[in-house]
Amino acid sequence: MRSGCSLVILAGGRSRRMGRDKAGLPAGDGTLLQHLAHRLGPVVDETIVAGGSTTLELAGVRQIDDHHPGLGPLAGMHAGFLAARHTLVWVVACDLPDVEPALGTLMQSLAHD
Repeated sequence: MRSGCSLVILAGGRSRRMGRDKAGLPAGDGTLLQHLAHRLGPVVDETIVAGGSTTLELAGVRQIDDHHPGLGPLAGMHAGFLAARHTLVWVVACDLPDVEPALGTLMQSLAHD
């Protein structure tokens, strides 16, 4: 699909409260991170995972490191914006497994109007 939109999934963080990497928690047929990439990937041109220690081996998904580790979600967003091919970027946290693909489609439609 040619959407003119990049997806950045934020997967960083120290997991202090959880005690383990949230992105690697089970969801659907894999992990939270895999679930989101599969669920939202079809409505964007590219999927980028920013930060995190969970390795994601999915075709078409690019993993990047934060340019400023330890500075929270804004560091992941910054790295994602720099890596994105498009100026329209949809940012989603890895611990939101129920985000609807229709939301991304709606946001793209509103941005292009």
